[in-house]
Parts: sequence; C-alpha cells; structure tokens
Amino acid sequence: MGILWAQTYGTGLSFLLPVLAAAAAGVIFTVRLVGKNRHRAFLAASFLLFVILGMLRFGFAQTPDILGQLENQEVLLTGRVATHPQTYGQQQYFTLSIYNIASENSAYAYREEIEISAPSSMHLQRDDSVTVSAAVQSGAVAVQKISPAEGKGLLSPLYGIRQTLYACLRDTYRKHLDRNFAPLCKALVLGNRAALPGAMVYDFKGAGIYHLLAISGLHISLLAFFLMHVFRKRPGWLVLLILLAILLAFNAMVGLKASLLRASSMMLMIMLARTWGRQYRISDILFATFAFLLLALPSYIADVGFWLSFVSFFAIIFIAPMLKGLLNWPKNYFLDIAVISFSIGMATLPLNAYFFGMYSWAAVPSNLVVMPVFYVLMILLFSISALILVWPPLGALLVLTRPFFAYISGAAHYINKLDFTKMHFENFPVQAVVIYYVLLFFLLLLLYRYLKVRDRHGQK
Repeated sequence: MGILWAQTYGTGLSFLLPVLAAAAAGVIFTVRLVGKNRHRAFLAASFLLFVILGMLRFGFAQTPDILGQLENQEVLLTGRVATHPQTYGQQQYFTLSIYNIASENSAYAYREEIEISAPSSMHLQRDDSVTVSAAVQSGAVAVQKISPAEGKGLLSPLYGIRQTLYACLRDTYRKHLDRNFAPLCKALVLGNRAALPGAMVYDFKGAGIYHLLAISGLHISLLAFFLMHVFRKRPGWLVLLILLAILLAFNAMVGLKASLLRASSMMLMIMLARTWGRQYRISDILFATFAFLLLALPSYIADVGFWLSFVSFFAIIFIAPMLKGLLNWPKNYFLDIAVISFSIGMATLPLNAYFFGMYSWAAVPSNLVVMPVFYVLMILLFSISALILVWPPLGALLVLTRPFFAYISGAAHYINKLDFTKMHFENFPVQAVVIYYVLLFFLLLLLYRYLKVRDRHGQK
C-alpha cells in the first residue's frame, strides 16, 4: 500500500528564494536610482515587480483543498502519470496530474498535481492514464489499487505520440548501450534521470558536474549552433522557424523543465533579434524570460531548478566578465571554462548547501577535463537520436558514443574519490544563505567599482 502526499507550496521556506530575489532587487534599485545608470535601475525595479506579481499569481492559482473535505472516504483519482516514475526499493514514486476525483457521494473536476507512490511491480510509464483507488486518512491518501484509464482532454493524443517516440528512443538506447550508459544517455537526451545508478549520481555530484545531466542552456546552445551550422546557407527566418519547431518538439519530449524552458526561450529571443537585425542586451533577455516563465507557470516560484538555472546564468553574464576583467589574461578557451565554472559555483554555493547539503570544489578541474569531450558526445547523441526516430536500426551508431561515455563517467568516478574536494553541510541555516548573498552583492559591487576606476585610469 502506497502513500500519497499533496504538494504544499507557498508556506515556510518555499518563499525563501523569491524573498531574497526581491530584497536584492530592492537594494540594486535603491543604489542605481541615485546613480547614472537608470537602465539597470529600471531592470531591478521590474524584476522586483514581477517577483511580487509571480508570488500573487502563484497564490491565486492554488486549488481548494478538496481532499481535506473527503476525510475518511474512499476516492477514485483519475489522471495522467506526469513524470517518469522513480523506483526506490519496492516502491515507485511519480507525479499524478489529476483531472477528476470521485467519492461515494460526489465527483469533482479537480486540476492538481500530487506526488504518489505505488508498488514497483506495476511498471508504470510517463503519460499513462490511470485510475487510483485510495482512502483519505489524516490529510494523506492510502493507495489501494491503480488501474489503466482512458485518456481525456485535447492533449491526450499528443501525450500518446510522445510516449511512442520516447519508447522508441529508450528501447534503442537499451539495445545498443550497456546498463550504465543507457540510463546516462536517457538523462542527457531525454531528461530522464530516474534510472541513473545511485553510484553514478554520487560520482557526478561529487565531481561537481551533475549539472551536465540536467538539460539546460549548454544542451540548447549546442543544439542551436549545430542546427545553424547545418542550415547556414538558408535564410535567417527559415532557420528561426526550424529552430522554433525543433525546440518546441524537444521541450514537449522532455517535459516542462524550468532550465530547459529558460534556455529555449532565451535562445529564440536571441535568434529573433538577430533575424530582425536588432541590437539586444543579454541581461534584458534574461529578465524578459524570467518574467514570462514566472507569470506563465507560477509554480516555478517554488522550483529549486528554476532559481538555480537563473542564478547560474546570472553568474555567467555578470560575475564571469568581471572576474575575467580582474585577471586581465589573454582570451583562452580553457580559462573561460575555469572562470565560468568558478563564477557559477560562487553564485550557487549556498543554494547547493541549503537544498542538497553538499558542494564540490572540484567543479573547475572537472569541467576542464570533461567539457571538450562532452560537446562532441552531445552532438553525436542529438544526431543519432534524430536518425533513430527516422529509422530505429540506425541506433547501431550509438557504439560510437561508448568511449565518450566511458571517459566522462570514469573521470567523474576518479575525481569523486578525492574527498578533500567536497564540502558537506548539515542543517545549513537560512540565515547563512541570506548573509552569503548580502556579502556577495557588496563584494561584486566593490569589484565593479574597482574595474571602472582601473579602466578609467588606464584610458588616461
């Protein structure tokens, strides 16, 4: 018998990150308003406004607690398996997207996503339509039986197509890659990390390169630049339409992941500006993407991945250039990787400590030895996966990727053995997160002022 817990957002620490973001935006706005750079003041004020609007939008989007009204009753929950089930021991855990609840006396059209557990022997897949027989007890739901159901809604046929395409790729990966590389391939291409071996996950986290397994800006950039190279002789508007179609299909295949949506939205905005011949600031595009996603999908305000994605990209476009300016070294590919890795680590350290209890100092050397190989691997995987969807026997080409998988997983394993590179945190307090970001803000402000003074004196 499994137990189901309703998701509860908007209470306690769920608003920690939005509050910090709003506070930081308020400080920046105050500083910039009395300065000469009104553009940055406008961005900061707008950022603060959209955080507040997103919080309000999130609050209004919450559905009433119907389950609480069905205490001690038998219920039938009909919905769709919205995530890839993850198996732990004899249980599998997944998110159920409910569209109907029926009790002994009534029925409700109820739109909500809740976490559920079921016996692992049931072999459920994402996008399966199911009916869950359960009993509501003390605010939780004891699952008694799960049976297939008929899909409902306008999107039901699309979910069926996605399930078919996903199964084609998944089965081909299993056929031509071993039991370790096939789950790794699914994580890199399909965004499904549910089947990754626990030891491999620990190796990637310990080596500081777990971010490679989360489909984000790096994957989208590789895919976009590869497509632009293939269609470089075509008109810009045609390339934009092709990229739009592929990114929409890719997002639909992987699912609504915050980091993927952020990267896809920013890439399309950049391509649109270039196609129209317009100048743009990457910071403006980052802000516009933040505002769009927060208002369109208010539940992201409680999504750790959403904030990690934006904080990481903030570090890339703001912190990394300042560190490069401070070093004043000649442009170098490996130096760029090192500085960007260090900048992201600096910006995300308290979040990793607070939410995951660990931070790896090995991120910089790990990225230096892994990233060049990772680029080649991803281009191969995207190309071969596209060919598999055309003709599955071409999956035999996956044999070309095995040396790359072996190198990356082996590097993560050996770097993770260096225990001195990891920092473990127990009960990292909220106050420490706040203090860290306050100190980081003033440190970056001082660095910015120093670089401006140095450049001005250098010009003289």
